Amino acid sequence: MPIKKSGLKKHSPLKKSKFLLSWSEAAACGPEIAGGKGWHLGRLAQNGFLIPDGIVLPVRAYQEYVRNNGMAGLCKKAWSLYRTKAGSEACAAALAEVKARFMEGDFSPAARKMLARAFAKMQSKGAFLAVRSSYSLEDSSLASCAGIFQSILQVRGQEALFAAIRQCYASAWTDQALAYLLRKECSPGSMAVVIMKMVSAAAAGVAVVGTPLPGGAGGIRINANDGIGESVVSGQVDPDDYVLQARLPFPRLLKKHIGRKEYMVVPAAGGGTRREPGRRHKTAVLSDAAIRTLGLMILRCQAVLTAGGSWEVEWAFDGWKFWLLQIRPVVEATPAATGADIWKYSHFAPGIHSPLGWSNFSTFLQDMMEAPMRAVQEDYHPARPLLCLHQGRIYFNLSYLSREMWDYFGVTPGEFGEDFGYPAVSGSQATKTLNSGQKWRRLLVLARMISARAGGEQLLRRLHTATARLTATNLRELSVEGLLQYGGAIQSLLEKHRAAQRVQLLTVYASIAYKAVAGFLRRWFGKKSLRAANSILINAASTQQNPQAYGLEQLAHTALTDTAAKTFFTRRIFRPLDWKKHLPSQSPFGRDFTGFLEQYGHRCAEETDLQNPRWREDPTDLLLCIRALMKDFEGQRTMRVNSQHEHAWREIHKHLGATAVWVLKHLVRHAQRSTALREKAKAVLAYPADALRSLALEIGRRYAKQGWLAEARDVFYCTWPELVVAAVGDSEGRFLRSLARQRQKEYAGYEDVSLAEDLKPAALSTPIVPARTGSKGRAYSCLGVSSGCVQGKVRMIRNVREGFRLQPGDILAAYCVDTGWLPLLLRAAGLIIGRGGYLAHGATIARELGIPAVSNAHALLPRLKDGSRIIVDGDQGEVRIV
Repeated sequence: MPIKKSGLKKHSPLKKSKFLLSWSEAAACGPEIAGGKGWHLGRLAQNGFLIPDGIVLPVRAYQEYVRNNGMAGLCKKAWSLYRTKAGSEACAAALAEVKARFMEGDFSPAARKMLARAFAKMQSKGAFLAVRSSYSLEDSSLASCAGIFQSILQVRGQEALFAAIRQCYASAWTDQALAYLLRKECSPGSMAVVIMKMVSAAAAGVAVVGTPLPGGAGGIRINANDGIGESVVSGQVDPDDYVLQARLPFPRLLKKHIGRKEYMVVPAAGGGTRREPGRRHKTAVLSDAAIRTLGLMILRCQAVLTAGGSWEVEWAFDGWKFWLLQIRPVVEATPAATGADIWKYSHFAPGIHSPLGWSNFSTFLQDMMEAPMRAVQEDYHPARPLLCLHQGRIYFNLSYLSREMWDYFGVTPGEFGEDFGYPAVSGSQATKTLNSGQKWRRLLVLARMISARAGGEQLLRRLHTATARLTATNLRELSVEGLLQYGGAIQSLLEKHRAAQRVQLLTVYASIAYKAVAGFLRRWFGKKSLRAANSILINAASTQQNPQAYGLEQLAHTALTDTAAKTFFTRRIFRPLDWKKHLPSQSPFGRDFTGFLEQYGHRCAEETDLQNPRWREDPTDLLLCIRALMKDFEGQRTMRVNSQHEHAWREIHKHLGATAVWVLKHLVRHAQRSTALREKAKAVLAYPADALRSLALEIGRRYAKQGWLAEARDVFYCTWPELVVAAVGDSEGRFLRSLARQRQKEYAGYEDVSLAEDLKPAALSTPIVPARTGSKGRAYSCLGVSSGCVQGKVRMIRNVREGFRLQPGDILAAYCVDTGWLPLLLRAAGLIIGRGGYLAHGATIARELGIPAVSNAHALLPRLKDGSRIIVDGDQGEVRIV
């Protein structure tokens, strides 16, 4: 098996000689020196997050320790044996010898002196310490290493500190660590160590953000228990489970499950930890207000480290404030394990999206993409990510969406690809006929689309009226809290009218109406039916499906007959922004253009991003368009379109009888009206976006005045959670200035980067079949923690020593799974866990390895017979006995 190098990005080499690193130095050095954990914590500390006081012992210290204790050859031999003879007695003996040498070795006098000095400073007030691994690959996009290496809590005393560091070093050479590296096709790296003060935790736990959860793309899931978070991350208890949706001004709590919380982990008097019975079995660990505050902090973490992405966060609550202890990206299973996903550039949200634009639009776009499925299943949420931001551009998961559309509605990949204009999947056709569920869901979603079409005009009027009332507000008169409430009111307005879902249903319905025309003509025109449909659907003289385009044509015609306008447009040096200066108030063009801006000035090109000026602010694009139209007039374009339109109808009358022509005209009128309504919906939805842009600029103006931003426009390089946190005073806004500057530099090169149509080029060479095939037998509901569906023989394993009974293809069932089970998980086709929440290490590893898994199945396990065939459905959170 070829072994890959880490591939980690190189950072500043200036600190390689440092033996101890501060948080800021760890951030500057990068993961190759400070390890993944130390690097992420350093970055968070730099951006104003509450991180316990701490230092990082870099990889140089590990390398020196190995060299001074003469262990380099022994480590090399152990790795060679593990690669070729894992599980043999020789390999086990070599690993045991390596571990013993690590635990018996000693630090150099210089190293002991520096560590003793740092230890004395950190324990000046009798604080306990946490000693955590920070492996070179740990918490990276390549590998999470969740629970693979050692963390020692409640460390007190100098010699205890040295022993804890040795334990971290030795944990890199356990069976589970080497099995993990071998699975990742990586060779052993070096170990940095994070040493930080323990937080006096009243509660603690883990959270995940950015993964597909109920509540959309900005979903947050939090697991919590009293005491130290070890009980949650180990998966030994049923913790509280909170699900939130990202919204302004604070995340919204969607779901709150009160866990049994069988026990809690608390500090032991002389060091270390101990268990105590749980205190709150029927009440929540955190209040609703505290949950929302934590959710906002988690969203800000995501924004600081990446523009989106999925992250797992370990946190602690001291009764007053939330502290961050660790953060790592969620590592998805490799394409080979889950089937290669095709990520396509979203032509319906084009352009470079600023961080603020992405944080504003991603949830809305997610809701739109989920709309067809939500129309037939209210609690639908995808099992895989639907959206991502790459180099400022939005991509969507075409292959997963096409699978969902087939699964739910029987829409073939070819049909789906054609509808979206992506030929990469147009050649694939599903061969199976529609089942009863697909037929029923088709009828149901069609009924919902017809309902949306019938009430579309009324909905848009209500939405427009309500938005107009909001936009009449003078933002400069509002307090900071008032500005936040204003933003929340805009989002609540969209949610109240379910704007994203209804607009998407209108869009799909318009597409169906168009396809009905083309399908009707196919009998007579064959392959030319699409061209004929286009010709008869577009009639520039009468339909006005795009009123903005029609209005610009009229303005061009007016400019040709207006002497002042004609002079303005034909000036040798054309300055569009001077139009008011050169056009007198009595100018017909000036009057009509002012009216056009009053009606459509809230729109612009690439309006999904808030940083783009609206036409009202900068009409340059409009005026350049009018200038170009003037050169192609007197009505030449309109005459060409109408000529094509009339010619198409003449051809139709030659081939179709009177009755068929009557039916066709009815279909055409319906398609035209549906298309016009879709365009009107887009125009109405641009009003809230315009209002949010005004809000952002007002916040930017105030932050620039306070010195938190260099100028008001820098606000577009922040995200809404960051702006809210600065406004409410939970964190000073000074971090925004450097963060915005850093992102500006990053975005500066995106325009010059060639657009990648595919992020993971692939082809769907096999028919897509339903994921939910249905089966006879009993089904048991569990908690789905890793997506996928698999059938196999269940093997009840009580402990690791019984692992020899697990054969490849078997489904592993156990009451509790921790990271020590990794060698077994690598052989398992599916996983059933008796206890543990969504964010326990077992669930994390299952997701990373692409193993379908369910949890909280403790009541089911006694019913399972060893060796019987079952189905584990991680998507539905079910176990079915075949």
